[in-house]
Amino acid sequence: MSVEPTSAKAENNTDSNADIDTAKAICELCHVGGHLDKMLICDGCELGHHTFCLNPPLLHVPKTDWYCPKCLIAGEDFGFEEGEEYSLSSFQQKCNAFKKEWFENQGYKDDEVPEDVVEREFWRLVENAFETVEVEYGADLHSSQHGSGFPMRTRDPLNEYSTDPSNLNNMPTLPQSLFRHIKSDISGMMIPWLYVGMCFSTFCWHNEDHYTYSINYMHWGETKTWYGIPASDATKFEDTMRQSVPELFEQQPDLLFQLVTMLSPGRLVENGVKVLALDQRPGQFVVTFPQAYHAGFNHGFNFAEAVNFAPPDWCQFGIECALRYKAHKKHPVFSHDELIITTALKDGNIPETAQWLQYEMKELLEREMAQRRRTLAQYPFMRVVLEEVDRPEEEVQCMYCNSYVYLSQVACSCGPKVTCGDHITELCECDMKERFLRVRFSDTELEEMTQRIAITAANT
Repeated sequence: MSVEPTSAKAENNTDSNADIDTAKAICELCHVGGHLDKMLICDGCELGHHTFCLNPPLLHVPKTDWYCPKCLIAGEDFGFEEGEEYSLSSFQQKCNAFKKEWFENQGYKDDEVPEDVVEREFWRLVENAFETVEVEYGADLHSSQHGSGFPMRTRDPLNEYSTDPSNLNNMPTLPQSLFRHIKSDISGMMIPWLYVGMCFSTFCWHNEDHYTYSINYMHWGETKTWYGIPASDATKFEDTMRQSVPELFEQQPDLLFQLVTMLSPGRLVENGVKVLALDQRPGQFVVTFPQAYHAGFNHGFNFAEAVNFAPPDWCQFGIECALRYKAHKKHPVFSHDELIITTALKDGNIPETAQWLQYEMKELLEREMAQRRRTLAQYPFMRVVLEEVDRPEEEVQCMYCNSYVYLSQVACSCGPKVTCGDHITELCECDMKERFLRVRFSDTELEEMTQRIAITAANT
C-alpha cells in the first residue's frame, strides 16, 4: 500500500498580509484574521494551508514533502509500482522486521499483536492522506513460472491430490466450468496466480474479470482480511465511490477497473451499502461470486493462490460485463459470444447442458440478429461475406471500443482492422461503399443451432 508522500515546509507566526490573504482564499473553513499559528506550504502548488483547517487537522508538521488534497488528487503516481525482487526467505525477513518495528512503537510484541489492532491501524493509514507508509506485495505471480502450492498432474502424477477437484489447477476446467471451452490458457483466470503478502499489503476494491467466480486458498502464514459486497449492491457501491472521490472519477471514468481505490467499510455502510467481512487463515478457501466487489489486506507474511471459474449460472453476468467493457473501451480477456458458441458446438447435444444453454443461445441470437439488422438498415449497400473459419482474436476486435466481434464485424478492403456495428465510421477514411459485413455464421446457421439446442432440452 502506498500513500502519496507528505512533507513540510512550515511558516510559523507570520504577519504577512499576503500570506493571510492567500490562506483565506484557499481555505473555505478558516475565518481567522490577522495572525496565523501554522501554515504549511504545498510542495506541488506552493499555496499555504492552515494545519488546523486540513481534514483531518495536522497536529505536527510533516518531516517529508507535503501535498495539499487538490495536488494529491491531481497527481498521477498514486497506486502501485514495481517493487524489489526477493527470494521467499529474504522477503519473509523484510516482512517480519517491518511488522515488528511498526507495532513495537505502539507497545506490542510482534507475536502478540491482536488482529483487530492490525485492522484498525490499516484503515487509519488508508484514511489519513497525510501519513506515508509503503509496503510490498508479491501479487499476480504466475504459478506456471514460480510453481503452484498444489501438486500438478504434469509434475506429480501419482499424488492423489493432483487430480482432486479442489486443486486450483483443475478447477477452471472441471466439467461444469465453461472455461474448458476457452482455446487459450489465460494466466490468472485459468492458470492460478500466487500472492505473497506482508503486513498492510492490500488488494483494492474490484470485481473479477468478466464478473467470473474466483477462489482463493491460503497455504500458510498470517491472516488475510476480506471485505465483500454482494452483486445486488454493486451499483450502490459504485455510486458511493463516485460521490466520495468525484475528482478522481472525472479524470478516470474507469477508475474501478484500475484496482487502486480503497474506501473503508464504515463509509460504505453509512451510505447504505451492504458489506461483509471475514478473516481467512491457512487451509481455508474464500470464494467470490459474480459481480461481487471485494477488497482486503494482509496481517503479515503469508502465501495464497487464486484462480477463476465459470459455471453455467455465471453466463448472464458475463454478457452484462462484456457490454460494460464495451462502454468503457476496456479490453476483454476473452470473447463471451465465442465461448457460448463453442459450448453449443461441443456440448449442445448433451441434455443437461442444453437445459441451460438454450436460454443463452436465444439471448445471443436475438442480440446478434438485431445488430446485423441495424447495420444493414443503416448501410443497405453493404455486402455480407460468410467466412467459415475462426480468425485470430486480434482480427475480431473492434478497433474503437475493443470489444470482441466474433460473430460479425465490419471490415474494409483497405486492411485487416475491423469494428463492431456501432463504430463503423471509425474504421478508416475509405468510401463507405468499400466496407462489408463479415459473419462467422449465417443467420440461418445461428437459428438452426439455437433450435437444435432447444429441441435437445425439450426432449430431456
